[in-house]
Amino acid sequence: MALTTALAGTVHALEVGVGLSEAKDARAAGADAAAEAKAALGEVAPKLVLVFNCMDLKGPDQIGEMLAGVGSVFDASIVYGCTGYAPLTHCASGGTVGLLALAGDVEITTAVAAVEGEDGHQACGVGYHISACAVVEK
Repeated sequence: MALTTALAGTVHALEVGVGLSEAKDARAAGADAAAEAKAALGEVAPKLVLVFNCMDLKGPDQIGEMLAGVGSVFDASIVYGCTGYAPLTHCASGGTVGLLALAGDVEITTAVAAVEGEDGHQACGVGYHISACAVVEK
């Protein structure tokens, strides 16, 4: 899907690829959602991939498997994401893994949120398990 926006008189094109998998196997779910999003982008190289996995994937092992599946399709250095109740896309909700890939005439800057809140309390649980499997650039 292509979107076009005009900012300060300049036209920018944004390509969007979305994938959703209901597979129960973590690696297959990641790979399936990624393949669907990549197919939607066609030949355009993604600049950012956002992964949202459901709470059914538990712990670093399953999350690592899911990310390995995504990494079999996309460069792991552009993959970011979090855990939530259920991934949502424009087509459906309730899958195991939802994925949004962005490409085109855009500049991407990333930031990381803390996984601990004040006084050592977990900050909403978002990103806790994914942080254990995060890709570290060398």
